[in-house]
Amino acid sequence: MRVRSTHLVQFGMRAVARTAFRGVSMLAALSAVSLTVLYANPFSITIRSGPGVTFVASGGCGVPLRSSAFTAADFAAAQAGAPAVVVTPNSPWIPSLSADPQAQWIAVDANRSGRSALFAQRFDLPCRPMEDSVELKFYWAVDDFLGDPASGPYAGPNISGVYINGVPLNISGPGYTFQSTATVSVPSSILNPGANYLYVYMRDAGCAVAGVIYSATLRGVCPDCRFDNEQPWNKCLPSTPSDVIDCAPPTPWNMLVAQSADDFVATYTGLVNTVEWWGTLSHPSQRTRPFQIAIYRQDANCRPPYGLPLYRVCVRAQARPVGYDCNGKRVWHFRAYLPAPYFNQVAGQKYWLMITEIDSQSIRPGQTDFEWSGHAACQSCAGDGFYCNCRAIKFTFDGSQVYVNPIQGCQGEITDLAWALRWRTHIKLLTGNNPPHAARVRIRLPNSGPVLEEQAISGDADSDGEAWATLATSLPEGEYELEVLIDGSLPMTFPITLDGSEVEIDLSSRVLGDLNGDGSVDDADLLTVLFNFGAGG
Repeated sequence: MRVRSTHLVQFGMRAVARTAFRGVSMLAALSAVSLTVLYANPFSITIRSGPGVTFVASGGCGVPLRSSAFTAADFAAAQAGAPAVVVTPNSPWIPSLSADPQAQWIAVDANRSGRSALFAQRFDLPCRPMEDSVELKFYWAVDDFLGDPASGPYAGPNISGVYINGVPLNISGPGYTFQSTATVSVPSSILNPGANYLYVYMRDAGCAVAGVIYSATLRGVCPDCRFDNEQPWNKCLPSTPSDVIDCAPPTPWNMLVAQSADDFVATYTGLVNTVEWWGTLSHPSQRTRPFQIAIYRQDANCRPPYGLPLYRVCVRAQARPVGYDCNGKRVWHFRAYLPAPYFNQVAGQKYWLMITEIDSQSIRPGQTDFEWSGHAACQSCAGDGFYCNCRAIKFTFDGSQVYVNPIQGCQGEITDLAWALRWRTHIKLLTGNNPPHAARVRIRLPNSGPVLEEQAISGDADSDGEAWATLATSLPEGEYELEVLIDGSLPMTFPITLDGSEVEIDLSSRVLGDLNGDGSVDDADLLTVLFNFGAGG
Protein backbone atom coordinates (compact mmCIF):
# COMPACT_ATOMS: atom_id res chain seq x y z
CA MET A 1 0.00 0.00 0.00
CA ARG A 2 1.35 3.43 -0.86
CA VAL A 3 0.78 6.16 1.72
CA ARG A 4 0.49 9.76 0.53
CA SER A 5 1.11 12.90 2.55
CA THR A 6 -0.92 15.76 1.07
CA HIS A 7 -0.21 19.48 1.40
CA LEU A 8 -2.25 22.40 0.07
CA VAL A 9 -0.25 25.36 -1.27
CA GLN A 10 -1.71 28.71 -2.39
CA PHE A 11 -0.04 30.82 -5.14
CA GLY A 12 -3.00 32.87 -6.35
CA MET A 13 -4.33 29.60 -7.67
CA ARG A 14 -5.04 26.22 -6.16
CA ALA A 15 -2.13 23.84 -6.39
CA VAL A 16 -1.61 20.57 -4.63
CA ALA A 17 1.83 19.11 -3.97
CA ARG A 18 1.75 15.52 -2.86
CA THR A 19 4.71 13.65 -1.48
CA ALA A 20 4.32 9.94 -1.98
CA PHE A 21 6.13 7.64 0.42
CA ARG A 22 6.29 4.16 -0.97
CA GLY A 23 5.30 2.17 2.09
CA VAL A 24 6.81 1.07 5.38
CA SER A 25 9.30 -1.28 3.69
CA MET A 26 10.91 1.63 1.86
CA LEU A 27 11.16 3.73 5.01
CA ALA A 28 12.77 0.85 6.86
CA ALA A 29 15.29 0.42 4.07
CA LEU A 30 16.08 4.12 4.07
CA SER A 31 17.06 3.99 7.71
CA ALA A 32 20.16 1.99 6.74
CA VAL A 33 21.40 4.71 4.38
CA SER A 34 22.71 8.22 5.00
CA LEU A 35 20.36 10.33 2.93
CA THR A 36 22.54 13.41 3.36
CA VAL A 37 25.06 12.03 0.87
CA LEU A 38 22.89 10.13 -1.55
CA TYR A 39 22.65 12.71 -4.29
CA ALA A 40 25.22 15.47 -4.62
CA ASN A 41 27.01 18.15 -2.66
CA PRO A 42 26.40 21.89 -2.92
CA PHE A 43 29.38 24.17 -2.45
CA SER A 44 29.93 27.88 -1.90
CA ILE A 45 33.34 29.56 -2.00
CA THR A 46 34.33 33.22 -1.75
CA ILE A 47 37.34 34.70 -3.53
CA ARG A 48 38.25 38.19 -2.32
CA SER A 49 40.89 40.76 -3.13
CA GLY A 50 43.86 40.89 -0.78
CA PRO A 51 47.10 38.96 -0.31
CA GLY A 52 47.80 36.19 -2.82
CA VAL A 53 46.79 38.13 -5.96
CA THR A 54 49.28 38.60 -8.83
CA PHE A 55 49.09 40.89 -11.85
CA VAL A 56 50.42 42.05 -15.19
CA ALA A 57 50.18 45.83 -15.86
CA SER A 58 50.35 48.31 -18.73
CA GLY A 59 53.52 50.28 -19.40
CA GLY A 60 51.84 53.67 -18.97
CA CYS A 61 48.80 55.34 -17.48
CA GLY A 62 45.41 56.04 -19.06
CA VAL A 63 45.69 53.30 -21.75
CA PRO A 64 44.24 49.79 -22.07
CA LEU A 65 46.38 46.90 -20.93
CA ARG A 66 46.24 45.49 -24.47
CA SER A 67 45.22 46.89 -27.87
CA SER A 68 43.58 43.58 -28.81
CA ALA A 69 41.61 40.85 -27.05
CA PHE A 70 43.38 39.06 -24.22
CA THR A 71 45.07 35.79 -25.15
CA ALA A 72 46.20 32.79 -23.14
CA ALA A 73 49.61 34.46 -22.88
CA ASP A 74 48.09 37.46 -21.08
CA PHE A 75 46.35 35.27 -18.52
CA ALA A 76 49.53 33.24 -18.01
CA ALA A 77 51.48 36.49 -17.49
CA ALA A 78 48.98 37.61 -14.84
CA GLN A 79 49.39 34.27 -13.01
CA ALA A 80 53.19 34.55 -13.07
CA GLY A 81 53.27 38.29 -12.35
CA ALA A 82 54.28 40.33 -9.35
CA PRO A 83 52.21 40.27 -6.15
CA ALA A 84 49.52 42.92 -5.93
CA VAL A 85 49.89 45.38 -3.06
CA VAL A 86 47.21 45.83 -0.41
CA VAL A 87 46.62 49.59 -0.04
CA THR A 88 44.71 51.82 2.34
CA PRO A 89 41.68 53.42 0.70
CA ASN A 90 41.88 57.21 0.73
CA SER A 91 38.83 59.37 0.17
CA PRO A 92 36.83 59.35 -2.05
CA TRP A 93 37.29 55.52 -2.30
CA ILE A 94 34.77 53.58 -0.24
CA PRO A 95 36.49 52.13 2.82
CA SER A 96 35.25 48.54 2.24
CA LEU A 97 32.58 46.40 0.62
CA SER A 98 29.44 46.17 2.73
CA ALA A 99 28.82 42.70 1.25
CA ASP A 100 32.26 41.45 2.36
CA PRO A 101 34.22 43.60 4.86
CA GLN A 102 37.17 41.18 4.59
CA ALA A 103 37.92 42.22 0.99
CA GLN A 104 40.80 44.70 0.64
CA TRP A 105 41.77 47.35 -1.90
CA ILE A 106 44.70 46.26 -4.09
CA ALA A 107 46.90 48.11 -6.58
CA VAL A 108 50.05 47.59 -8.60
CA ASP A 109 52.19 49.35 -5.96
CA ALA A 110 51.96 51.21 -2.68
CA ASN A 111 51.51 54.52 -4.50
CA ARG A 112 48.36 53.21 -6.26
CA SER A 113 49.99 54.19 -9.57
CA GLY A 114 47.58 54.81 -12.41
CA ARG A 115 48.13 51.78 -14.62
CA SER A 116 45.72 49.27 -16.12
CA ALA A 117 46.22 45.75 -14.74
CA LEU A 118 44.96 42.20 -15.09
CA PHE A 119 44.87 40.53 -11.67
CA ALA A 120 44.94 36.74 -11.21
CA GLN A 121 43.82 34.76 -8.18
CA ARG A 122 43.72 31.00 -7.83
CA PHE A 123 40.78 29.18 -6.29
CA ASP A 124 40.09 25.47 -5.92
CA LEU A 125 36.88 23.54 -6.55
CA PRO A 126 36.06 20.09 -5.16
CA CYS A 127 34.71 18.91 -8.54
CA ARG A 128 33.53 19.92 -11.97
CA PRO A 129 30.02 21.07 -11.01
CA MET A 130 26.76 19.87 -12.47
CA GLU A 131 25.77 21.75 -15.62
CA ASP A 132 23.49 24.77 -15.06
CA SER A 133 24.21 24.72 -11.32
CA VAL A 134 26.89 27.42 -11.00
CA GLU A 135 26.22 31.06 -10.12
CA LEU A 136 28.76 33.84 -9.51
CA LYS A 137 27.84 36.88 -7.42
CA PHE A 138 30.45 39.60 -7.81
CA TYR A 139 30.78 42.76 -5.69
CA TRP A 140 33.30 45.47 -6.51
CA ALA A 141 34.47 49.06 -6.50
CA VAL A 142 37.18 50.26 -8.88
CA ASP A 143 39.18 53.29 -9.94
CA ASP A 144 38.53 53.81 -12.82
CA PHE A 145 36.75 50.97 -14.71
CA LEU A 146 36.17 47.26 -14.42
CA GLY A 147 36.94 46.29 -18.05
CA ASP A 148 37.47 48.63 -21.01
CA PRO A 149 34.53 50.95 -21.78
CA ALA A 150 32.76 49.83 -24.95
CA SER A 151 32.75 53.37 -26.41
CA GLY A 152 33.95 56.89 -25.73
CA PRO A 153 37.45 58.28 -25.23
CA TYR A 154 38.58 55.35 -23.05
CA ALA A 155 37.20 52.56 -25.27
CA GLY A 156 39.18 49.36 -25.51
CA PRO A 157 38.95 45.76 -26.80
CA ASN A 158 38.44 43.91 -23.48
CA ILE A 159 35.02 45.00 -22.29
CA SER A 160 34.64 42.27 -19.67
CA GLY A 161 36.18 43.03 -16.32
CA VAL A 162 35.93 39.49 -14.90
CA TYR A 163 37.15 36.17 -16.32
CA ILE A 164 37.25 32.62 -15.05
CA ASN A 165 39.94 30.42 -16.58
CA GLY A 166 40.30 32.97 -19.38
CA VAL A 167 36.58 32.97 -20.32
CA PRO A 168 34.97 36.45 -20.13
CA LEU A 169 31.90 36.96 -17.96
CA ASN A 170 29.43 39.75 -18.50
CA ILE A 171 30.59 41.96 -15.61
CA SER A 172 31.92 45.51 -16.08
CA GLY A 173 31.45 49.11 -14.98
CA PRO A 174 33.01 52.10 -13.20
CA GLY A 175 32.77 53.43 -9.66
CA TYR A 176 34.95 53.82 -6.57
CA THR A 177 32.53 55.71 -4.32
CA PHE A 178 29.94 52.91 -4.17
CA GLN A 179 29.63 49.11 -4.23
CA SER A 180 28.47 47.52 -7.51
CA THR A 181 26.97 44.05 -7.82
CA ALA A 182 26.47 41.59 -10.67
CA THR A 183 25.16 38.01 -10.74
CA VAL A 184 25.90 35.72 -13.68
CA SER A 185 25.63 32.02 -14.52
CA VAL A 186 28.93 30.24 -15.12
CA PRO A 187 29.15 27.32 -17.57
CA SER A 188 30.32 24.21 -15.78
CA SER A 189 32.39 23.29 -18.83
CA ILE A 190 34.91 26.08 -18.11
CA LEU A 191 35.53 24.92 -14.53
CA ASN A 192 37.98 22.30 -13.34
CA PRO A 193 38.14 20.02 -10.34
CA GLY A 194 41.05 21.45 -8.40
CA ALA A 195 42.85 24.62 -9.59
CA ASN A 196 40.95 27.45 -11.32
CA TYR A 197 41.75 31.16 -11.80
CA LEU A 198 39.68 34.28 -11.35
CA TYR A 199 40.94 37.26 -13.40
CA VAL A 200 39.89 40.86 -12.71
CA TYR A 201 40.75 43.53 -15.27
CA MET A 202 41.19 47.04 -13.80
CA ARG A 203 41.26 49.78 -16.44
CA ASP A 204 42.93 53.09 -15.58
CA ALA A 205 41.69 56.24 -17.34
CA GLY A 206 42.63 59.28 -15.26
CA CYS A 207 46.42 58.81 -14.99
CA ALA A 208 46.24 59.57 -11.27
CA VAL A 209 45.61 56.54 -9.03
CA ALA A 210 44.14 53.12 -9.70
CA GLY A 211 42.91 50.30 -7.50
CA VAL A 212 40.20 47.65 -7.16
CA ILE A 213 38.39 45.85 -4.36
CA TYR A 214 36.22 42.81 -5.06
CA SER A 215 34.50 39.79 -3.56
CA ALA A 216 33.30 36.87 -5.71
CA THR A 217 31.05 34.12 -4.32
CA LEU A 218 30.75 31.03 -6.49
CA ARG A 219 27.93 28.58 -5.74
CA GLY A 220 27.22 25.27 -7.43
CA VAL A 221 26.48 21.59 -6.99
CA CYS A 222 28.98 18.73 -7.23
CA PRO A 223 27.62 15.42 -8.55
CA ASP A 224 28.32 12.50 -6.26
CA CYS A 225 29.21 9.70 -8.64
CA ARG A 226 29.60 7.26 -5.76
CA PHE A 227 25.87 6.76 -6.02
CA ASP A 228 25.82 5.87 -9.70
CA ASN A 229 26.76 2.65 -11.43
CA GLU A 230 27.03 3.66 -15.07
CA GLN A 231 28.23 2.28 -18.41
CA PRO A 232 26.88 4.71 -21.06
CA TRP A 233 26.36 3.83 -24.72
CA ASN A 234 29.33 4.27 -27.02
CA LYS A 235 28.71 5.18 -30.65
CA CYS A 236 29.74 2.72 -33.33
CA LEU A 237 28.85 -0.28 -31.20
CA PRO A 238 25.97 -2.61 -32.16
CA SER A 239 22.99 -3.89 -30.22
CA THR A 240 22.12 -7.44 -29.24
CA PRO A 241 18.70 -9.14 -28.72
CA SER A 242 17.45 -9.55 -25.18
CA ASP A 243 13.95 -10.85 -24.49
CA VAL A 244 11.61 -12.91 -22.39
CA ILE A 245 8.26 -14.19 -23.60
CA ASP A 246 6.31 -13.24 -20.47
CA CYS A 247 6.85 -11.21 -17.30
CA ALA A 248 8.31 -14.16 -15.41
CA PRO A 249 11.80 -15.25 -14.30
CA PRO A 250 14.22 -15.64 -17.25
CA THR A 251 14.58 -19.33 -18.12
CA PRO A 252 15.28 -21.25 -21.35
CA TRP A 253 11.52 -21.74 -21.75
CA ASN A 254 10.86 -18.02 -21.26
CA MET A 255 13.18 -16.92 -24.08
CA LEU A 256 12.41 -15.72 -27.60
CA VAL A 257 15.89 -15.27 -29.16
CA ALA A 258 18.40 -14.46 -26.43
CA GLN A 259 18.72 -13.04 -22.94
CA SER A 260 21.66 -10.67 -22.45
CA ALA A 261 23.37 -9.72 -19.18
CA ASP A 262 26.27 -7.57 -18.00
CA ASP A 263 28.15 -7.58 -14.71
CA PHE A 264 28.95 -4.70 -12.36
CA VAL A 265 30.51 -4.01 -8.98
CA ALA A 266 28.27 -1.91 -6.71
CA THR A 267 29.86 1.48 -6.03
CA TYR A 268 27.77 2.23 -2.94
CA THR A 269 25.65 0.53 -0.30
CA GLY A 270 22.04 1.59 -0.66
CA LEU A 271 18.90 1.57 -2.72
CA VAL A 272 18.52 1.64 -6.51
CA ASN A 273 15.25 3.16 -7.71
CA THR A 274 16.18 4.30 -11.24
CA VAL A 275 17.46 2.15 -14.12
CA GLU A 276 18.61 3.56 -17.45
CA TRP A 277 19.74 1.73 -20.56
CA TRP A 278 20.35 2.24 -24.27
CA GLY A 279 18.93 0.13 -27.07
CA THR A 280 17.40 -0.12 -30.54
CA LEU A 281 13.75 -0.76 -31.46
CA SER A 282 11.97 -2.27 -34.43
CA HIS A 283 9.59 0.72 -34.39
CA PRO A 284 9.29 3.86 -32.20
CA SER A 285 5.96 2.65 -30.79
CA GLN A 286 7.81 -0.18 -29.01
CA ARG A 287 9.22 2.37 -26.55
CA THR A 288 5.92 2.43 -24.62
CA ARG A 289 5.88 -1.34 -24.08
CA PRO A 290 7.11 -2.94 -20.82
CA PHE A 291 10.54 -4.36 -20.06
CA GLN A 292 11.76 -6.79 -17.44
CA ILE A 293 14.74 -5.89 -15.23
CA ALA A 294 16.48 -8.67 -13.32
CA ILE A 295 19.55 -8.51 -11.05
CA TYR A 296 21.60 -11.54 -10.05
CA ARG A 297 24.44 -12.25 -7.71
CA GLN A 298 27.63 -13.48 -9.37
CA ASP A 299 28.60 -17.14 -9.11
CA ALA A 300 32.11 -18.61 -8.89
CA ASN A 301 32.33 -18.89 -12.69
CA CYS A 302 31.89 -15.11 -13.25
CA ARG A 303 28.31 -15.64 -14.39
CA PRO A 304 24.83 -15.06 -12.99
CA PRO A 305 22.94 -18.10 -11.61
CA TYR A 306 20.70 -18.26 -14.68
CA GLY A 307 16.98 -18.34 -13.94
CA LEU A 308 17.38 -17.38 -10.27
CA PRO A 309 17.39 -13.56 -10.08
CA LEU A 310 17.97 -11.82 -6.77
CA TYR A 311 15.65 -8.98 -7.83
CA ARG A 312 13.12 -8.82 -10.68
CA VAL A 313 10.52 -6.29 -11.82
CA CYS A 314 8.53 -5.51 -14.98
CA VAL A 315 8.25 -1.79 -15.76
CA ARG A 316 7.54 0.73 -18.47
CA ALA A 317 10.18 3.32 -19.36
CA GLN A 318 10.51 6.78 -20.81
CA ALA A 319 12.60 6.89 -23.97
CA ARG A 320 14.22 9.45 -26.26
CA PRO A 321 16.36 8.99 -29.40
CA VAL A 322 20.08 9.79 -28.97
CA GLY A 323 21.83 8.68 -32.20
CA TYR A 324 22.65 5.74 -34.46
CA ASP A 325 24.89 2.71 -33.99
CA CYS A 326 27.39 1.06 -36.36
CA ASN A 327 24.57 -0.87 -38.07
CA GLY A 328 22.62 2.31 -38.79
CA LYS A 329 19.97 1.57 -36.16
CA ARG A 330 18.50 4.41 -34.14
CA VAL A 331 19.55 4.21 -30.49
CA TRP A 332 17.15 5.16 -27.68
CA HIS A 333 17.95 6.13 -24.11
CA PHE A 334 15.49 4.53 -21.66
CA ARG A 335 14.78 5.51 -18.06
CA ALA A 336 12.58 3.45 -15.76
CA TYR A 337 11.49 4.19 -12.19
CA LEU A 338 11.32 1.08 -10.07
CA PRO A 339 8.40 0.37 -7.73
CA ALA A 340 9.07 -0.37 -4.07
CA PRO A 341 10.54 -2.45 -2.58
CA TYR A 342 13.73 -1.32 -4.32
CA PHE A 343 16.88 -3.25 -5.04
CA ASN A 344 19.30 -2.74 -2.14
CA GLN A 345 22.90 -3.25 -3.22
CA VAL A 346 26.09 -3.64 -1.17
CA ALA A 347 29.24 -1.72 -2.07
CA GLY A 348 31.93 -3.95 -3.55
CA GLN A 349 29.50 -6.80 -4.22
CA LYS A 350 29.50 -8.22 -7.76
CA TYR A 351 26.15 -8.42 -9.54
CA TRP A 352 24.71 -9.07 -13.00
CA LEU A 353 22.05 -6.96 -14.71
CA MET A 354 19.64 -8.38 -17.31
CA ILE A 355 17.19 -6.18 -19.24
CA THR A 356 14.73 -7.79 -21.65
CA GLU A 357 11.73 -6.89 -23.76
CA ILE A 358 8.53 -8.73 -22.83
CA ASP A 359 7.58 -10.33 -26.13
CA SER A 360 3.97 -11.14 -25.29
CA GLN A 361 3.34 -7.39 -24.70
CA SER A 362 5.46 -6.12 -27.60
CA ILE A 363 4.15 -4.69 -30.86
CA ARG A 364 5.10 -7.86 -32.80
CA PRO A 365 4.77 -10.96 -30.63
CA GLY A 366 7.10 -13.69 -31.82
CA GLN A 367 9.63 -11.23 -33.32
CA THR A 368 12.51 -9.22 -31.88
CA ASP A 369 11.47 -5.63 -31.15
CA PHE A 370 14.30 -4.58 -28.79
CA GLU A 371 18.08 -4.96 -28.81
CA TRP A 372 20.41 -3.80 -26.04
CA SER A 373 23.18 -1.37 -27.11
CA GLY A 374 26.88 -1.72 -26.36
CA HIS A 375 29.42 -0.03 -24.10
CA ALA A 376 33.13 0.04 -24.93
CA ALA A 377 35.13 -2.08 -22.52
CA CYS A 378 37.35 -0.18 -20.13
CA GLN A 379 40.59 -2.16 -20.14
CA SER A 380 42.71 -4.53 -22.19
CA CYS A 381 44.02 -7.82 -20.88
CA ALA A 382 46.97 -9.08 -22.90
CA GLY A 383 45.91 -11.71 -25.39
CA ASP A 384 42.36 -11.79 -24.06
CA GLY A 385 40.56 -8.94 -25.81
CA PHE A 386 38.81 -5.94 -24.29
CA TYR A 387 36.39 -6.26 -21.41
CA CYS A 388 35.51 -4.85 -17.98
CA ASN A 389 35.40 -7.28 -15.07
CA CYS A 390 33.60 -10.25 -16.57
CA ARG A 391 32.43 -10.26 -20.17
CA ALA A 392 28.88 -9.26 -21.06
CA ILE A 393 27.14 -12.43 -22.21
CA LYS A 394 23.99 -13.66 -23.88
CA PHE A 395 22.11 -16.87 -23.20
CA THR A 396 20.59 -18.74 -26.14
CA PHE A 397 18.57 -21.96 -26.20
CA ASP A 398 18.23 -24.48 -29.06
CA GLY A 399 15.47 -26.51 -27.42
CA SER A 400 17.76 -28.86 -25.57
CA GLN A 401 20.82 -26.91 -24.42
CA VAL A 402 21.58 -23.40 -23.12
CA TYR A 403 24.61 -21.69 -24.69
CA VAL A 404 26.53 -18.79 -23.14
CA ASN A 405 28.55 -16.55 -25.46
CA PRO A 406 30.30 -13.17 -25.12
CA ILE A 407 28.64 -10.27 -26.93
CA GLN A 408 30.48 -9.20 -30.10
CA GLY A 409 30.93 -5.73 -31.60
CA CYS A 410 30.59 -4.73 -35.26
CA GLN A 411 34.25 -5.64 -35.86
CA GLY A 412 34.08 -8.80 -33.80
CA GLU A 413 35.42 -7.15 -30.64
CA ILE A 414 34.05 -8.14 -27.26
CA THR A 415 31.90 -5.38 -25.73
CA ASP A 416 29.92 -4.68 -22.60
CA LEU A 417 26.34 -3.37 -22.48
CA ALA A 418 25.08 0.20 -21.91
CA TRP A 419 23.16 0.84 -18.68
CA ALA A 420 23.05 2.84 -15.44
CA LEU A 421 21.72 2.14 -11.94
CA ARG A 422 20.96 5.18 -9.78
CA TRP A 423 19.22 6.53 -6.70
CA ARG A 424 17.15 9.60 -7.64
CA THR A 425 14.31 11.76 -6.39
CA HIS A 426 11.47 11.51 -8.89
CA ILE A 427 9.31 14.53 -9.60
CA LYS A 428 5.99 13.73 -11.27
CA LEU A 429 3.94 16.51 -12.88
CA LEU A 430 0.25 15.84 -13.44
CA THR A 431 -0.23 17.61 -16.78
CA GLY A 432 -3.84 16.66 -17.52
CA ASN A 433 -5.42 14.77 -20.38
CA ASN A 434 -4.78 14.80 -24.14
CA PRO A 435 -0.99 14.31 -24.01
CA PRO A 436 1.72 15.06 -24.77
CA HIS A 437 2.42 18.18 -22.74
CA ALA A 438 5.85 19.83 -22.55
CA ALA A 439 6.80 21.53 -19.31
CA ARG A 440 9.89 23.67 -18.69
CA VAL A 441 11.04 22.97 -15.15
CA ARG A 442 13.45 24.95 -13.00
CA ILE A 443 14.59 23.89 -9.54
CA ARG A 444 16.35 26.45 -7.37
CA LEU A 445 17.56 26.85 -3.83
CA PRO A 446 15.40 29.39 -1.97
CA ASN A 447 16.46 32.96 -2.81
CA SER A 448 18.99 31.75 -5.37
CA GLY A 449 19.33 31.08 -9.07
CA PRO A 450 18.27 27.80 -10.74
CA VAL A 451 20.44 24.76 -10.10
CA LEU A 452 18.58 22.52 -12.55
CA GLU A 453 16.61 23.35 -15.67
CA GLU A 454 15.21 20.87 -18.16
CA GLN A 455 12.16 20.00 -20.21
CA ALA A 456 9.80 17.23 -19.14
CA ILE A 457 7.31 15.76 -21.63
CA SER A 458 4.31 13.74 -20.57
CA GLY A 459 3.77 10.31 -22.04
CA ASP A 460 0.62 8.39 -22.82
CA ALA A 461 -2.32 8.86 -20.47
CA ASP A 462 -2.75 6.33 -17.67
CA SER A 463 -5.84 4.24 -16.98
CA ASP A 464 -7.53 7.28 -15.44
CA GLY A 465 -6.92 9.35 -18.58
CA GLU A 466 -4.30 11.49 -16.84
CA ALA A 467 -0.87 12.29 -18.26
CA TRP A 468 2.29 12.61 -16.19
CA ALA A 469 5.64 14.17 -17.04
CA THR A 470 8.41 12.72 -14.89
CA LEU A 471 11.98 13.81 -14.28
CA ALA A 472 14.72 12.57 -12.00
CA THR A 473 17.15 14.73 -10.09
CA SER A 474 20.37 14.00 -8.21
CA LEU A 475 20.27 17.27 -6.26
CA PRO A 476 21.09 16.92 -2.56
CA GLU A 477 18.27 16.48 -0.10
CA GLY A 478 16.77 19.67 1.24
CA GLU A 479 14.25 22.41 0.61
CA TYR A 480 13.90 23.80 -2.92
CA GLU A 481 11.55 25.83 -5.09
CA LEU A 482 10.10 24.26 -8.23
CA GLU A 483 9.01 26.56 -11.07
CA VAL A 484 6.97 25.10 -13.92
CA LEU A 485 5.94 26.67 -17.24
CA ILE A 486 3.58 24.56 -19.33
CA ASP A 487 1.25 25.01 -22.31
CA GLY A 488 1.32 28.82 -22.27
CA SER A 489 0.19 29.02 -18.65
CA LEU A 490 1.41 31.47 -16.04
CA PRO A 491 4.54 30.30 -14.21
CA MET A 492 3.75 28.22 -11.13
CA THR A 493 6.10 27.94 -8.14
CA PHE A 494 5.92 25.24 -5.47
CA PRO A 495 8.02 24.59 -2.36
CA ILE A 496 9.32 21.01 -2.53
CA THR A 497 11.42 18.76 -0.34
CA LEU A 498 13.87 16.40 -2.05
CA ASP A 499 14.51 13.43 0.19
CA GLY A 500 14.54 10.41 -2.11
CA SER A 501 10.79 9.91 -2.07
CA GLU A 502 8.48 10.63 -4.99
CA VAL A 503 7.17 14.20 -5.30
CA GLU A 504 3.91 14.71 -7.19
CA ILE A 505 2.77 18.16 -8.38
CA ASP A 506 -0.76 18.77 -9.66
CA LEU A 507 -0.75 21.28 -12.56
CA SER A 508 -4.42 20.89 -13.46
CA SER A 509 -5.35 24.31 -11.99
CA ARG A 510 -2.94 26.28 -14.16
CA VAL A 511 -4.00 29.65 -15.62
CA LEU A 512 -3.68 29.64 -19.41
CA GLY A 513 -3.09 32.56 -21.76
CA ASP A 514 0.56 33.55 -21.37
CA LEU A 515 1.29 33.13 -25.07
CA ASN A 516 4.54 35.12 -25.16
CA GLY A 517 5.97 33.61 -21.96
CA ASP A 518 6.52 36.93 -20.13
CA GLY A 519 4.85 35.78 -16.91
CA SER A 520 1.57 37.67 -17.32
CA VAL A 521 -1.65 37.49 -19.34
CA ASP A 522 -2.13 40.91 -20.93
CA ASP A 523 -2.78 42.83 -24.16
CA ALA A 524 0.37 41.45 -25.76
CA ASP A 525 -1.06 37.93 -25.55
CA LEU A 526 -4.38 39.14 -26.99
CA LEU A 527 -2.54 40.75 -29.92
CA THR A 528 -0.84 37.43 -30.62
CA VAL A 529 -4.26 35.83 -30.96
CA LEU A 530 -5.63 38.67 -33.11
CA PHE A 531 -2.68 38.64 -35.50
CA ASN A 532 -3.08 34.91 -35.96
CA PHE A 533 -6.89 34.86 -36.06
CA GLY A 534 -8.11 32.67 -38.87
CA ALA A 535 -4.68 31.18 -39.54
CA GLY A 536 -4.57 27.54 -40.47
CA GLY A 537 -2.05 24.84 -41.23
